[in-house]
Amino acid sequence: MNKFSMTIVGALLMGFTIFPGCQSQEKKIEEAKADVKDAKENVQEAKADLKEVIKDEKIDAEKAAFEEEWKAFKLETEFSIKTNENRIDALKAQMKRAGKKAEASYENAIVALQTKNKELQEKMNSYRANHTNWDNNSKTNWETFKREFNDDMTKLGKALKDFTIDNKK
Repeated sequence: MNKFSMTIVGALLMGFTIFPGCQSQEKKIEEAKADVKDAKENVQEAKADLKEVIKDEKIDAEKAAFEEEWKAFKLETEFSIKTNENRIDALKAQMKRAGKKAEASYENAIVALQTKNKELQEKMNSYRANHTNWDNNSKTNWETFKREFNDDMTKLGKALKDFTIDNKK
């Protein structure tokens, strides 16, 4: 090979080395920009996923707390209802021991108390049967139910306590 051909071959080799290097640099920048964009999207997706996981864990924790609270509430309520049943039975027995016919109003009042007690039992069972899924409104619904139910139980308990049979007649 002569000097001229060697120079041309050398120039071509340098050209092929430099030219693709410039093109490769621009391509690398574009790829890097695309990678950064993808990374940002991945970060946003990861944040969204994390928020969803945290939300799900919070709901699971609230649901578990509700289940424990429900069990305690149910046991307490069942005890109160059974206590009310015993009071009603005692009132019935007291009427029989009085030795005279009880007035119809007393009998009706006792039946009304007994009916209210059964309604409360059914209300408690119905609430649980209709509220098996935990959602955003569940906590509010539960708090409202407990407040109203406890108020009804208190009123019934007071009515039973205040109920007397006049033995003087």
